Amino acid sequence: MVEEKLPQILVRGISLISLGEYVKSRLKSNEERRFFTRLPAMDAEIILTAQKWQWYPFSTQRSLREGIAQRFDPRNPLDAIYDAGYYAAERETSTFLRAMLGFFSPRIVLRNANVIWSKYYSLGKLQGTFVREGFGIVELTGFPSDSKFCPMVTSWLTVASSTLKLSGAEVTKTACMHNNDPLCRWEIHWRILKADKPGQPHASFNQMTFPPINPSCCRDSPLQKATNAVTPSSISLKPAVFTAMRTVLALKSRMGTILIPRGAPG
Repeated sequence: MVEEKLPQILVRGISLISLGEYVKSRLKSNEERRFFTRLPAMDAEIILTAQKWQWYPFSTQRSLREGIAQRFDPRNPLDAIYDAGYYAAERETSTFLRAMLGFFSPRIVLRNANVIWSKYYSLGKLQGTFVREGFGIVELTGFPSDSKFCPMVTSWLTVASSTLKLSGAEVTKTACMHNNDPLCRWEIHWRILKADKPGQPHASFNQMTFPPINPSCCRDSPLQKATNAVTPSSISLKPAVFTAMRTVLALKSRMGTILIPRGAPG
């Protein structure tokens, strides 16, 4: 029987960098050097020279995770990888992304889960479903990873729940492809607060405004034109959070600074 060759998975360099920083935060310089020399030479070189938004072999991340599990908690490798993943997720969630995630409702963020996923991994689909207030589901399909990868997703969902300010959020894995299930599934439960009840919705994309621009000094500037274009009628609400991010980043390229929407938490 010929073994089926799985498609190559690629991962963004930011994942390798963040996991590498976790190792550096836990070890002294001489121990750190020994850690990386024990990895396959090519993987160690990639990790130490990775660029944030370049694509690299997923096998390199796997080698790094296995090294972390062996070094920090060989008896509980999944716990060790979860801890490293949590550190990485907090590091990767920049101040700006935290502001954007914190501004939108869980419904919108879950709807756009796969957009975030595709920024980090070249294969797979991460589908989020807002079941009801206080309950959401995230499912991963089409991602032929190793059995020690799932804690990375669990840790990311935990950090995202905190960023969304979901009170008492608990992330539980309820299905796994490595247990012969057709997919990996996580359930997210959180307490419903007063602001979550009907009639008191979370902030919506229509509530976003940008600082006014003095028309006398820059009426025809690229920034003025870009700001004028940011209206509810000109923006698709379906991928709202990422449309907003692209808009703000476009303004950043013209201003040389990040422009946070008025009303977004800092």
